[in-house]
Amino acid sequence: MTPAIGFVLGLLIGWLIEWIIDWFYWRRRGQGVKEPADQIPQMQEYLKAEWLSAQEEILYLRERASQLEFEKAQLEKRFMQTQQELDTTRAQSVTTPNLLVPDNLEEIDGVGPVIARRLNQNGIYTFEQLAALTPEILQNTLGDLIQRLSNEQSLIEQARQHALQKESKRAGEQ
Repeated sequence: MTPAIGFVLGLLIGWLIEWIIDWFYWRRRGQGVKEPADQIPQMQEYLKAEWLSAQEEILYLRERASQLEFEKAQLEKRFMQTQQELDTTRAQSVTTPNLLVPDNLEEIDGVGPVIARRLNQNGIYTFEQLAALTPEILQNTLGDLIQRLSNEQSLIEQARQHALQKESKRAGEQ
């Protein structure tokens, strides 16, 4: 084989290899780009629907935020009113002469010296004060000592009975 024939044969083989590469790589790559281009209108519709959904959610969240702001303002108003009532009550209790004669709270079944001391520490000295409590307030007042009581409502009811007896004794003395 002469060098000229080998040279021409090499050119033909090189051209054939380049053509195969072109066919498999560049043309298929161009076809791959064409397929997503066909999907652009569908993607636009999908994205538009998602955008509208997001806009609706934003509107809902804004409405909810304004509702929560309103509720917050109402709660702050109630808190301030309660705080003022508490301050007024505290001021009245400080300015009112302390004419309370403490009752022996241990007369109530289930109240021992520890519970009586805890009640006294929280400003509860009489049967009337104890009778005015709710079970929830009593629970908050006694804390972990509440577990020693079998029935908070019974304790409050006994305090009411003792308060009524005490009141009837006072009425009888006058």
